[in-house]
Amino acid sequence: MTQSPETSSPLSLGDISAVIQMAWEDRTTFETIFERTGVTEPGVIKIMRAELSARAFKRWRA
Repeated sequence: MTQSPETSSPLSLGDISAVIQMAWEDRTTFETIFERTGVTEPGVIKIMRAELSARAFKRWRA
């Protein structure tokens, strides 16, 4: 398990997968991701940077 960037509670692989899936969807806001998972925008960015290839991360941020 990975620690949530903003809390001490661990994120399971399923939680990380859910964050990535929601973040990839253009219609899901960072606020919605936070409400569902407790991960803030900087936390989502950290997860995406850690879990995606550099090329995929750049494409996501574009």
